[in-house]
Amino acid sequence: MPRGQSTVELAMIAPVLVMLLISTIDMGRAAYIYVTLSNAAREGARAAILTGPAGATDTGVVTQVEKLAPWVRLSAASCPNNQPADPPSPPPNTGLVWVSAPASPPPGASTVNAPRGQVAATAVGSCDAVNPAFKGRYPLAVTVRYYYQPLTPFFNVSFVMSFTSTMTTEY
Repeated sequence: MPRGQSTVELAMIAPVLVMLLISTIDMGRAAYIYVTLSNAAREGARAAILTGPAGATDTGVVTQVEKLAPWVRLSAASCPNNQPADPPSPPPNTGLVWVSAPASPPPGASTVNAPRGQVAATAVGSCDAVNPAFKGRYPLAVTVRYYYQPLTPFFNVSFVMSFTSTMTTEY
């Protein structure tokens, strides 16, 4: 008789324990992504502002961000040098990267919106003109926007994480 009672108790409590375990894994995954993308945005901004023989490009900065965010799916935004005021949400569990002028530039700041190695270009379609930073000190921002969706359907709480790191060029 006691063996049957233990089996029934286990059958009643096991789903709750498994749900708690899986929810803990999802929360840990969210914390990992948060810390990883925050660091990747900062290091991407650092890569964008450093001087060197060739200078950084948008592709190089996005590659640096991707390299520092293992296990997180990221890609460059369609117009990486102009982040819209209301940027689009990426597909679930993916992120977009922008290398642009800061959203709130300091008073008197120029329209520089790309690292030094990027080739200047005129506006095309919905994309703004590309104005690379050459000589001087200009603020550049790297923004990572990630749409987090839990792997388990227990709590249907999806949200967008957004990280921006702004640094001043050193050339």
